[in-house]
Amino acid sequence: MMDIDVPSLRFNQPIAGRASIESSELRKRLVELHNELRSFHQGNVQLSSLIQFSKDLISKKVLGHSDKSVVAVACSCIVDILRLFAPNPPYKSDDMTRVFNTFAEQFKSLDPDNTVDLPFQHYVLASLSTVKTIVLVADVDDPLDITADLYTFFFNAAEKRLPHDVQDCLVDILTQLADVVPLSEDMASVIFTYISRNDDPSSPTFHMAAALCQSLTEHLQQFFSKYFTEAMIEASQDDESGMTRLKHVHDIVCKIFPVSPAVLQNVIPQLEEELTLDVLEMRILATETLGTMFAVKTQSMFTQYRRAWREWLGRRQDKSLIVRTRWLSLAFTIYQNHIDHSGDELIELLEYFSQMIMDPDEKIRTSVCQMLGQLDYDTWTHQISKNMIEALGGRCRDKKPAVRKEALESLGKMYNAVYHQLYEPAIQDKFGWIPTNMFHCIYVDDKFLTADMEETLVTYIFPEQADPVDRVDRLVNVVSSLDDRARKSLWNYMMRASKHIKALNKFLEAVDNNSSMSSIGDYQDTYIKTLVQPIADQFGYPAQVKSFLNFVSQCDDTDVLRSLRNSLNTENEYGRICSAQKSLMRRLDDLAPDDANACAWILNRTQLTINCKSNIPYLFALLRTTRGHRQSAAQAKSDTAHELLKNMALFFPPMCLPFVNEAAQLMMSAEGDPLNLSLEFLAMLTQAFPREVVFVDKQVQRLISFATEGEPRQATLATVALCFMQELDTPCADLVNELLNGLNLDNPNLVSVLNSLSQIGRFHANLLTGNAETVSNFIVLEVFSQFTSVETDAKNPIWEEYEDLDEIAKQKLAAIPVLSSYLTGMTQQQMDVNIDFVNDILKLLWALVNIYTVERARTDNTSAAEASHVRLLAARTLIQLAELPEYTRILQVRDFEHLGLLAQDECPEVRTQFGNMLMMGLKRLKLHSRYYTWMFLYAHEPDDEFFKKVKHFVQSQSVQVDSMNANVELSLVRLIHLLAHHPDYADTRNISDLCELAIYLKFYFSCLVTENNISFLYHVAQKLKTAVDTVDEDISLKSHVLADIASALLTTLAKQRHWLIDSDDHPIKLQTKLYHLLPPGELQKKALRANYIPPELQAKIASGHLTVRSASHEQTTHS
Repeated sequence: MMDIDVPSLRFNQPIAGRASIESSELRKRLVELHNELRSFHQGNVQLSSLIQFSKDLISKKVLGHSDKSVVAVACSCIVDILRLFAPNPPYKSDDMTRVFNTFAEQFKSLDPDNTVDLPFQHYVLASLSTVKTIVLVADVDDPLDITADLYTFFFNAAEKRLPHDVQDCLVDILTQLADVVPLSEDMASVIFTYISRNDDPSSPTFHMAAALCQSLTEHLQQFFSKYFTEAMIEASQDDESGMTRLKHVHDIVCKIFPVSPAVLQNVIPQLEEELTLDVLEMRILATETLGTMFAVKTQSMFTQYRRAWREWLGRRQDKSLIVRTRWLSLAFTIYQNHIDHSGDELIELLEYFSQMIMDPDEKIRTSVCQMLGQLDYDTWTHQISKNMIEALGGRCRDKKPAVRKEALESLGKMYNAVYHQLYEPAIQDKFGWIPTNMFHCIYVDDKFLTADMEETLVTYIFPEQADPVDRVDRLVNVVSSLDDRARKSLWNYMMRASKHIKALNKFLEAVDNNSSMSSIGDYQDTYIKTLVQPIADQFGYPAQVKSFLNFVSQCDDTDVLRSLRNSLNTENEYGRICSAQKSLMRRLDDLAPDDANACAWILNRTQLTINCKSNIPYLFALLRTTRGHRQSAAQAKSDTAHELLKNMALFFPPMCLPFVNEAAQLMMSAEGDPLNLSLEFLAMLTQAFPREVVFVDKQVQRLISFATEGEPRQATLATVALCFMQELDTPCADLVNELLNGLNLDNPNLVSVLNSLSQIGRFHANLLTGNAETVSNFIVLEVFSQFTSVETDAKNPIWEEYEDLDEIAKQKLAAIPVLSSYLTGMTQQQMDVNIDFVNDILKLLWALVNIYTVERARTDNTSAAEASHVRLLAARTLIQLAELPEYTRILQVRDFEHLGLLAQDECPEVRTQFGNMLMMGLKRLKLHSRYYTWMFLYAHEPDDEFFKKVKHFVQSQSVQVDSMNANVELSLVRLIHLLAHHPDYADTRNISDLCELAIYLKFYFSCLVTENNISFLYHVAQKLKTAVDTVDEDISLKSHVLADIASALLTTLAKQRHWLIDSDDHPIKLQTKLYHLLPPGELQKKALRANYIPPELQAKIASGHLTVRSASHEQTTHS
């Protein structure tokens, strides 16, 4: 066998002789030595040839050289010596200590910018790592100190962003050291410090600390557990610095967990314990920390630590709002980060979200609503239940504005995201109701909520869409999905938008007048303020709206004014409106950013990006394309287009005027709904623009034919269009003659003829002057002489819808407006009024109210439903006529109080429609405030929902309507007088009757009494005890009893609410038509001293309980 020659070191130049060597020369020689040494393989070199140089390398002249570059090369030679001599280094313990200290000093100066030394330093690190010679540190005299220095130097060096391969060596060396040198607390602290110090996971020091946590898991577990325990103990001693330290430790936990969760194995039970401690700060920290750990995407801690998960879930019910709020935020993050998790944990979280959306605290509800809107399409459609979305919809009517706003926005985001999939039945069922829910918000009658709803509509339900076909299709689809209440809300939205735009245009006109004047006078300035205030009052933040409008009034920026005008111009196309609104908002961001929100509210209310001129041709197209498809989806779209066009013509006539010829052509050729729409369109536009709308002869004849022979609704609309023609005389005169000829009970179109006559009387009563008695006689002697016979009570319901009524009933209901419209028309045209004729009509109306009762109908075997309709319409007609100055006398006190009893009619539909008519008239200020008295007759209303509606209406009006507040004492006087004359009030000593009467007064007080007016109302009631009934003095005692009941109720109420009824004298004037005072002196004093309430009733009132038997059930009310 051949001997293999083992190479020996050829380098033979001195590096540590007696003679000094220049640094550059020494470095050159060392580099040559290093290159040769690195070329040798371990076990394949003559070690004896290395002995001298191994000694020279650690000599003071080399290893202690002042030139660091010389030392760097020397160290690279030494690691090769150690590699080649491994596992037995050629150095003693002291020498090894000096070697590793020198290595450490080299590592201290690691610098990526030092391109001269870094390659040699890297070589040293790589050798120590790969050859594992670093473990020799264990054999030196002070391994812990050297190791601690290495930790410090390595992390300091890592901050300089060393090359990745160099940093990997640092981590590997420290990891190897842990196996031979025990990890100290100081070393662990360095790791934890650098974990917590960096918020950027990509930073080198964080990466290095994280890598050590992964590689030194077992070594770090015990240290960190002890570290955490000490921090808990220190914090529990109420030391502020201790709590600061504990927060720091929790921060470390949150940063360690994503990279090495096993390090925290012993800490998680301690976190569980923290969750249940009495110290709030600790529970907050534990909740945040565990929640952050559960939320880590790369981990599924809630499946590994079930007990910790259950404990953490329990914090959703913590007594602290802060804890619950943080829990909710983190739970939502957990849900989002683990959305693909297949376990039950996410289902459980959703269930808790659905519970917390009803949390008593506003912040929790707000957060849940907001979070639900931040989820994605797949989560909304597949994870969240319909019940939860419906619960979110319920929060749209929350008492707190912040909750409502977030709920509306989240629902809007959902609807916008799923809109294009609504054709799927499951998606439609889950989300299709959202627009309806939003439009229902208008009924809450809250200014803040309305503004938020409008913003959601404009942003999400009807977002900006340039394509007109898609835009109109979306509008029609959304409106088609609305229920009846929501549609009424939409039409109300359009009506308010119309008024809003008119008010704003009037304001801009005044601003223009100001700008054209050389100086602005006090009058003009005051005038602008009077225009600004009503606009601002329509919003929840009137001061902000006023600020914006004041900015506009004083603004000299033409772009702002021009953009605002174009934004409000109903005759502009869609694109121009959108462009103008964007331009306006951009200018405001520059000129008046604080006014931007108010401007957005104002623009949203115009709704011109929803209903605009550009939509009209496409809506007409939908009408034309659905003929012959009565039962199809296309017909539903046609019906919706019909409604939209009708209301656009009603509220925005200028927008629709350019399409009048389209409507006229449609009238000439269409049938069914398109025909009806064309007539509605023309009727509204001719009223708004009588000069601009011109009909040709064929169109006039067509209108006349509809007025005489069309359907009832068509006849009404056609007659209105004819009444506003410029050349009125001939067409309308011819029409009147034809209508008079049609007054025949055998005429199948009699209802249509009567409808047309009603419109003639309303708008041109003068055309009926010579024939008024003829028409009246026909109605009284012929129409109302007819009756619909009914065989049995079983077939005689007290109410039917109009469409189901007999033709005779429809003729009667069409006849009443003919007479009332003529009376109204005479006053509007300032015609001479024939008093006898007027009285005859009023007698008929009173007769219809009194005779057309359900009892009479059933006695006579005539239609009770017909009687109910006629009775209701006659009453409404009397009320409407009484509001005209010429006819105010028709409702004297007795008549007024008698007519109000319709609020307690036997027929539920009569009661509710009568009440709705009153509420609408009062809200719109079309009825005198005295009619509020009738609203309290609904105190015994069997329909709970309608009762609540009435109560809400009265309460809301009491806050908003000055006339009601100003006359609150008068309304109490009126109510007591009305109750004193109530037919159910027969005996002043009957406890049952008095209890029922007391409920009316309780209802009144529950709506109107405040701490500010309770004293005054008490003294009003006392004053009535000294008064005599003007209408009927014989029943004055009834009023005195009611006054005492009112006083007793107020006294009880004051005690319950801890209010004071003062004894000061209040100036009170009684309405002389109702009461007049007793002579002053002893009579009044005696009346005041008297107690008119039976003791039993007094006790019931004082105890706060009154038992009342209403029409349909018994209920106990509590004072």
